[in-house]
Amino acid sequence: MEKQIAAKLYINRNSSEDLNLRLLRLLNDLEGANIEEVIKSYELITSGKIKVAHTLSSVDLESEQRSKIESKINSMFKDEELVFVFEVDEAVEFGIQIKVGDDEISFSTNSKLNDVLAENGN
Repeated sequence: MEKQIAAKLYINRNSSEDLNLRLLRLLNDLEGANIEEVIKSYELITSGKIKVAHTLSSVDLESEQRSKIESKINSMFKDEELVFVFEVDEAVEFGIQIKVGDDEISFSTNSKLNDVLAENGN
């Protein structure tokens, strides 16, 4: 739980959302969490020792789907310690987008269309 909280903090570090509102959301997420572990995890993420696998999908994924994604992405980044954050974003349009550091993996109808357009020089 602490790694996920730290990962969410990292993902939203440059957010334009009001700082006080972000702090209140963080306090809500911290219920039952060890704040020292959250700080330690955040430091590991910002130093690059742990990478965030930020996963956006058009619908909320079931536990089994999340496990399959985690397994696949872990196999692609064998030498990295990953922490997964799953969020819903309807703009993804019937698919999944995963960002691990500078690497982006997209399984959406939009990405397929962009691939086709790129192949045709559009």
